[in-house]
Amino acid sequence: MSLLSCIFIITECGFRAGPRVQCNSTERSVYGCKKANHRFISTSVFSFQTKRSALECFLYCLNIPKCESVNFSPENNLCQLLTQSVDDENQLTAHFGHHFLSTNFC
Repeated sequence: MSLLSCIFIITECGFRAGPRVQCNSTERSVYGCKKANHRFISTSVFSFQTKRSALECFLYCLNIPKCESVNFSPENNLCQLLTQSVDDENQLTAHFGHHFLSTNFC
């Protein structure tokens, strides 16, 4: 019987090379990053959900294989799930109060 462990880290997005994720059959590593006061305007939105927090929105995304990133609006608890992420901060739009979160996991 093997136990599955999980390492979960969310940091402020810096848009530089992320840590190399080493996976094996007993460990799953999850790395995420958040960019406050920004959102990703994209045609890759595939679902809208109502979530209580950016963290809840992000965790929901992690459970959907095609979800690469999310936009979260605390004003109306809107969680937008996206099939794309960004490589450069210039792809994000400044939007006060919104949060962009991106995933990287194995």
